[in-house]
Amino acid sequence: MQNNSNKLAVISLVINFILIIAVVILFVKMPASGNETVDATEVDSTDLSKMHEKGDGAVIAYYYSDSLNTRSEFVKDLEREIMDAQISAENKLKAKQDEMIRWDKKWQAKGPLISSEQMQYQQEGEKLQLELMELQQTLEQDLMETQTRLTMTGLTRIQKYCRDLALANGYDYVISYQVGGQFLFCNPKMDITDELIELMNSDYDTTSTVTTQEAEKTE
Repeated sequence: MQNNSNKLAVISLVINFILIIAVVILFVKMPASGNETVDATEVDSTDLSKMHEKGDGAVIAYYYSDSLNTRSEFVKDLEREIMDAQISAENKLKAKQDEMIRWDKKWQAKGPLISSEQMQYQQEGEKLQLELMELQQTLEQDLMETQTRLTMTGLTRIQKYCRDLALANGYDYVISYQVGGQFLFCNPKMDITDELIELMNSDYDTTSTVTTQEAEKTE
């Protein structure tokens, strides 16, 4: 049982690590809604008026990924939703483990068992162990599916805002910067972190307010 708890804890850490990595990756193909995909290169040619031609000096802007993770309400809610799913899975697994402990204590309280009781004990134990293994596999799969869905949601949203800022300001590239990452220095004049976070929070706050108002009207 302890091994199962440790295994789920490791999965939890992996999920959080994957989320942190995922939200800083941009300009990759990803699912949007249905069978559609979103690609950073798929931009209507009429929107490229501020972009540079081939051979011209490219303009590269960047944002601090750590700041985005801690200051973006959308990203923080995304992380909370993943944590909620993780806690729910852990609680379900613990409930099953507690059930097995109670079952074992009930049998132990009987004292020495006769042959028929020993057989029954073994059969029930095998059944409970199988149920625990199946539950653990299901929870692991559900957690990974939730993580993948929310990660894709985060990637799509961040990509959209970066693309909007790029098209509006003539940035040919928007990169993610973090201390110890691939880029060892970035021109502070090209830092769009505050602008990106302000845009994301403003839009997210407006969307959340509208959603809340609609829900209240429905009630």
